[in-house]
Amino acid sequence: YRILDVVVDGQSVGAVESYSFDNVTANHNISATFIAVLNIEINADAEGGSVTPTGTQTLDEGESFTFTVTPDNCYEIGNVTVNGIAVTLDANNSYTINNVTADQDIDVTFNQLSYTITATAGNGGTINPGTTTVNCGENQTYTIVPTEGYMISDVTVDGQSVGAVESYSFDNVTANHSISATFIAVLNIDINADAEGGSVTPTGTQTLDEGESFTFTVTPDNCYEIGNVTVNGVAVTLDANNSYTINNVTADQNINVTFNQITY
Repeated sequence: YRILDVVVDGQSVGAVESYSFDNVTANHNISATFIAVLNIEINADAEGGSVTPTGTQTLDEGESFTFTVTPDNCYEIGNVTVNGIAVTLDANNSYTINNVTADQDIDVTFNQLSYTITATAGNGGTINPGTTTVNCGENQTYTIVPTEGYMISDVTVDGQSVGAVESYSFDNVTANHSISATFIAVLNIDINADAEGGSVTPTGTQTLDEGESFTFTVTPDNCYEIGNVTVNGVAVTLDANNSYTINNVTADQNINVTFNQITY
C-alpha cells in the first residue's frame, strides 16, 4: 500500500507521511487513507518479439493498465494470457486491463513464421530436395537433375520461367513459393552410309530434343548414284534436293544410305 491522502479537520493536506499539530487550543481530527500498490508481472519469450512496457510494473488499485505486443521480423504473436486466461489484442496489438484490483501476471509467446516451397518435377528428372518447409528469413537451394537420356527443358519459379538452370536458390524466404522443372528427351540419330560412293549431311551420330524435326541430305560422288535410303528400316523418298525431313521426332532414329556405282 501507499498513502493516498491525509485529511486534517476535513481538509486534505495531501499524501504526507507526517503532520504536526502545533500550539493546540481546540479539538482536532486527522484521517489517513491508503491505496494498494499492485504489481504487473510481464513475461515474454526471450526471442521473437517484445512487450511494452517491459519487466515488472506497479500501479494503484483501480487504475487501468495497457500493454502492447510487438513481434520481431519473421515472427508472429502466439499466445497472450492475463492471469492464465487467453485475451485478444486489438488492431494495434494492445490490450487494456481495466480497474485493476489485484496483482496481474501477463504471459506472451511468439511463433517463428515458416513457409512452404512446393517442388514438382516432370517425367525425365528430379528436383531436390522436393517440397520443403523453410523458416522465415532462411535460404533454400534446389538442384535439378535430368535422368539419362533427358535434359532440362525449363524451370519455373512462382509461375515464371528462369530458364533451363541446374540449381535455384530461394534467399531470405518471406512467403510461400513454388518451383517446377520439366525435362525433354535427348534423342540419337544414327546415320550410316556406304564408306564409298557419297556422303550424308550431317554425318555421324546426331542428337536432338524430343519433338524437334531432323533433315538430312544425301550427296552422291561422281560416277555414283543414290541407292537405298531407309529410316528405321523403312524406305523413304528424297525430295528434289536429295533431302528428307523426319518431323516431330519422338524416338531414336536409324538412317541408312547406300550408293551404287554407275556403269555404262
